[in-house]
Amino acid sequence: QVSSVRKQLKLHATTLFKIPSPFTARLAGLLSDLGATSSEIERIRPKTTTESTKRSSEDGDNEKQKSKRKKVDEEDEEERAAPQQEEQDSDKLANVIAEKLTPEMATELVLI
Repeated sequence: QVSSVRKQLKLHATTLFKIPSPFTARLAGLLSDLGATSSEIERIRPKTTTESTKRSSEDGDNEKQKSKRKKVDEEDEEERAAPQQEEQDSDKLANVIAEKLTPEMATELVLI
């Protein structure tokens, strides 16, 4: 039974981990505790806009300069919007959890 509960927790934690949120570090730790390998965690980690900008900026020097300016602008915007974004992300994550949490799953979580 314990392995079944661990498998279910890993499945649901993986689903939650795919959603960008401020809790990704905690979920990554939980997933590793549940038996997920580091390569598995990196594979399902949500992509951020800065990572996709890094890939596209490798095309040329002019592109690099533009992406650097864009990154600085994005970072400034992120710093200003960070508290609001964290609250929105928390609300989204809470809604997803509430939708997927069944009475049976809650019982299993309590029994662990």
